[in-house]
Amino acid sequence: MEAKTKYFHLLEIILICILLQTLMGCKKEVIPISNANEIARINFFDASEVFNAIGRDNYIYINDSVPSDNFRNGFPKFRRMDRNDPHGRTFPGSGYMHPNIRINVHNANSNLYHNVYWFPMQQGEYKFIFSTDEKVFAKDTTLKFDPKQYYAVYLLDDPNNDGAFNVLSFPEDIKVTEGKVRLRVIHLSPDLGGVRIIRNDVEGKVKKENFPEVLNYRDVTDYIEIDTTGASKSHGNILLGLTDAKNPDHMHKMQIIPADPGSTYVLLIKGHQNQIQRKLLQKDGTYRSIGIIPNIRTLLRRLN
Repeated sequence: MEAKTKYFHLLEIILICILLQTLMGCKKEVIPISNANEIARINFFDASEVFNAIGRDNYIYINDSVPSDNFRNGFPKFRRMDRNDPHGRTFPGSGYMHPNIRINVHNANSNLYHNVYWFPMQQGEYKFIFSTDEKVFAKDTTLKFDPKQYYAVYLLDDPNNDGAFNVLSFPEDIKVTEGKVRLRVIHLSPDLGGVRIIRNDVEGKVKKENFPEVLNYRDVTDYIEIDTTGASKSHGNILLGLTDAKNPDHMHKMQIIPADPGSTYVLLIKGHQNQIQRKLLQKDGTYRSIGIIPNIRTLLRRLN
């Protein structure tokens, strides 16, 4: 009789829990990350000039797929990579998530680049919602991740629709090529136009590399393998120039890449060439006007 009473008491508790879950709304099942062979690793980067201009950290919601106690503030946030560096915000970043699940493939620090950290997620399809710092909807997207793969997800302003955003996502590759530096370039400047990438030696002469003839907005190059032989003459660095595709004599930026054999880098071209006004939806339903000044710049990210 006592065993039957305990059984019905347990059943009552289960039914109450089911009722509470129904009242609170259905949640997607959280799948624990238990098998390394089923894990995908993702890095999110906020390349929005609107969010950069307002100088606040915005949120990413992962559709209840990851326990919120993994994050220091309850939800993952894009955070500035360096307090003195306004170039962009990323998730995960150093110190911004639970140390037990932070994955970094390179531990050295440098003033020339930012390390890329990776967030482990179970393979599968996920819906991501990007919001403002006031938790106002900005953009959502659904992405599918395969096991044992790395992925980059970039949030961008939509240049054709004021107040709107786009997402650029693709698999990443962090393999090591001995004696070479691997470099990928991503064009994220909406009004810069086509650019060319050239490599110079210490005397300013152009060295032949397999960069594309023209790189346009939202173009992502394949990885270019650059020989590090002779880099000691330029203080252990590879010297790149970003020129106007139509006028190669016009240099937009110079870029230094550490010639560390076996390393993999991603070079971002960011910002606007012209001053523009954008708008951002506020919590009360009105739009805030955001002024963006000319600010063409580059950012080097190290993947391994």
